[in-house]
Amino acid sequence: MEVVEKPWGFYEVLVDEPIYKVKRITIKPNELISLQYHGYRNEFWVVVDGELNVYVDGITKTLKYGDGVIINKSEKHRAVNYCNRNCVFIEIQTGDKLLEEDIIRLQDKYGRV
Repeated sequence: MEVVEKPWGFYEVLVDEPIYKVKRITIKPNELISLQYHGYRNEFWVVVDGELNVYVDGITKTLKYGDGVIINKSEKHRAVNYCNRNCVFIEIQTGDKLLEEDIIRLQDKYGRV
């Protein structure tokens, strides 16, 4: 299984099918992903280790083990790990196109906008 390194942590693709994809995503302590949205896919996130703060279209929630959130295409979202240990969540993508190029970044602390 290939590990894809990112400035905020890393992810692994567990399943890659034409109409769905499953990733295990690890966010390092005190890191965050970009504020973003997608044009072609929906996502479902469920936390499997640690605690995750999630922003989805103006609503912020704290997710713990077993908690999940649905992110529909076009909804602005971001995940933040405020904890002092890694946070791991499973991301299930569904939609017409499941490509990394379907990430539209609005804000990014790593300069990738």
